[in-house]
Amino acid sequence: MQNDEVSQPEEMLQYDAWLAMKVERARAQIKAGQGIPASEVEARFAARRAATLARIKESEE
Repeated sequence: MQNDEVSQPEEMLQYDAWLAMKVERARAQIKAGQGIPASEVEARFAARRAATLARIKESEE
């Protein structure tokens, strides 16, 4: 039981460090002009949703 108590805060710290690094990397990419505009992301996922719904509809017929 004690190992869980010790490792949980350690895991939280590791996760926080990983997340901070990921956010910084993303910010650097956006600053360098490597980001994807929100409208493009929305369009991509709208297309994915439509394709998924079409497959579901086909499987129900």
